[in-house]
Amino acid sequence: MEEIPRFFAPLIANRIFCVYTNLTGGTITAWYSSRMSEILSSIIEKDVASLRVAEELEIALINQKGFVSYYFLDGDPNWLRQLGNTGRFSRTASKRPANTSTEIGKRRPSTRSKGNTWST
Repeated sequence: MEEIPRFFAPLIANRIFCVYTNLTGGTITAWYSSRMSEILSSIIEKDVASLRVAEELEIALINQKGFVSYYFLDGDPNWLRQLGNTGRFSRTASKRPANTSTEIGKRRPSTRSKGNTWST
């Protein structure tokens, strides 16, 4: 068996080290990328759900403002009754925490009724 010349030994060791470093670095990079993707997906899902709930709350508040404005314009107590019957963001619903990922898919705006309310 032939002996490897002395000056080749560091070159072979250097190449083995480079291959090992590249494989290890690539593996760590792939793991890190997949983990970051999972984390960002969960954050985005929560933030989008919170944004949708905030938009629904904004719509409900605009509707309430409309009912109160109508009441002040013509003094008809029917507007206040309709305000109490909207029920989308009632007192009990506002006290419980929103399960944003499941409840948002269930709520869909339907056709608007006389008082510009959205039904659930």
